[in-house]
Amino acid sequence: MNIYLTIAQTIGAIAITLVGLRRDTYDHERRRVTRRGWILLMIGALTIAISTVVKDLEAEKTKQELLQRLDDLRERCYPALAPQVMKAPEEISAPAAPSPTGKIRITSPPDKSQLPARAYIEGSVFSPHLKVWMIVHAKEVSSYWVQPAVTVREDGTWKVMVYLGRSGDIDVGREFEILAIANPRKELFEAEVLDGWPEAQWRSQVVTVIRK
Repeated sequence: MNIYLTIAQTIGAIAITLVGLRRDTYDHERRRVTRRGWILLMIGALTIAISTVVKDLEAEKTKQELLQRLDDLRERCYPALAPQVMKAPEEISAPAAPSPTGKIRITSPPDKSQLPARAYIEGSVFSPHLKVWMIVHAKEVSSYWVQPAVTVREDGTWKVMVYLGRSGDIDVGREFEILAIANPRKELFEAEVLDGWPEAQWRSQVVTVIRK
């Protein structure tokens, strides 16, 4: 498909170029484009415009397909990993929650909200160019779970789905801590399991939610 679009764009460019070369499309004495020349210009411009739009739509379609595949992989990966995360050893003494810096914050849900196993978390950060990650920690368990990468909008806001424990009713009523960080000191990976809160340049407040 892309090769045909490229050919169409090339034809459009040639059509526009011919206006300046052919005598029946450009009056060199009067230094103006003839009627036939204007028609050729319009055809060339329309060909390029239409093929460019189609090409962009094809690229967007491919992007959407890739995003859908990524979501499908997440739906397989996180539920499969959840039992291992929740069966981690209990914490003898839970590390203190990192102090918020004020540069990044979780705006929704509020503290002590009841959320399902798959829940959306919203927040904001002072710069849209920062790398933002969400960390989920089930209280009394020593695992700290890195969630799907966050896409920050131009205005600094973001929204991402997190995974709170296992599917079904086994974790209903359990408390989970959620932290948003920006620019972690060490590189993080989706679904990575840590043994503590990761160090980062900026940290949000810790929000505690209850699984319903």
